[in-house]
This record gives sequence, C-alpha cells and structure tokens, in this order.
Amino acid sequence: MNPNIHPFPSSTTQAYLLTARVTEIHRTSIRLNNGMTAALALSCLVEPMIDDLVLVCHAGESGCQVIQILARANTAEVHLRLPQGQALNIQAEQISLISSRKTIIGSAGELELNALRNLKINAAQVLMSVAGTLVQTAKTAIGQFGDLSLSASHLLRLQALRQLITAKKEIKVDSDIIHMG
Repeated sequence: MNPNIHPFPSSTTQAYLLTARVTEIHRTSIRLNNGMTAALALSCLVEPMIDDLVLVCHAGESGCQVIQILARANTAEVHLRLPQGQALNIQAEQISLISSRKTIIGSAGELELNALRNLKINAAQVLMSVAGTLVQTAKTAIGQFGDLSLSASHLLRLQALRQLITAKKEIKVDSDIIHMG
C-alpha cells in the first residue's frame, strides 16, 4: 500500500436521515412527532417552531440532531438562534439589514455602535430618550436648525472661555431677576 494513502477508519455507527414534525420545543431539546428527542445542530441557525417539517440526522449513540428546517406553515416570522448560546460574529466588507416596515436592534445589556470614520443617521424624525444621564463629547460640535428649543426643568448652564450670542433682529432676556457682570 502507498504510504501516503490512509484508509478511512471503519465505523460501526451509521448515521441516517429522516423527516419529522416538531411537537414540543424545550431550551436544549426538540420533541418530534415520532417520539424522538433531538438537539439543534450548530449549523441550523433558524429556530424551529411547532409543526415545522425538519430534517433529522440520527447517529446511533450520538443521538439525534435537527440539521435543517424543510417547511413551515407560518412564515410570518423567522428567529435566528445559536444552540449553545455562543456569540455571533459576522465579518464582511459590507453588511446590510433592510426591512420594509421596521428594524429593531436591542440588547439586555449594552449596545455599542463603533465606526472608525463616519457614523451617519438619516431619518425623517429622530427621537432619543435616555432614562439616566446623556453625555456627549466631541472636539467640535456643529448644529444647524430651522428652530432650536432647549428646555430644562431646573438649570440650563452654558459655560465657555468666550461666548458669542448674536441675533439679526432681537435678543430678549426675561426673568424675575437678571444678573449681568
């Protein structure tokens, strides 16, 4: 025999494929209509739903794994899930998330958006709500508005080495007490 050719090791365990319907879904297992219990294969990122037709690999003592969802009666929503709760890392030159109605990005912990060059937000309206403290830091901040209204329930403080307030028509300062100087 040629020393560079190695035969495949013989295996007494044979794997076979079968189709089944999902009847129950548990945190770490899936119950099938044929009575079998299967795990979700790592490569099967689409989370099964009740009554899905799935492709199952049965490998003897290694157990059963759902490796593919073949058909779904209700296709209104698809959930992606990693079976062992691992992190999902996508690397590509460009990634696009596009929806015709609504896109939601959420986290139970922290959410970070990082860009080495530009972060652009384009929208007809932007609503920002912060429950705690909002901190903005920049070397230079420039804003251009048709109208700008700032309202604070207790204190509004503007502080700088030099301040310039200009108006083409009128400046109005109105208060019970005005301190200048």
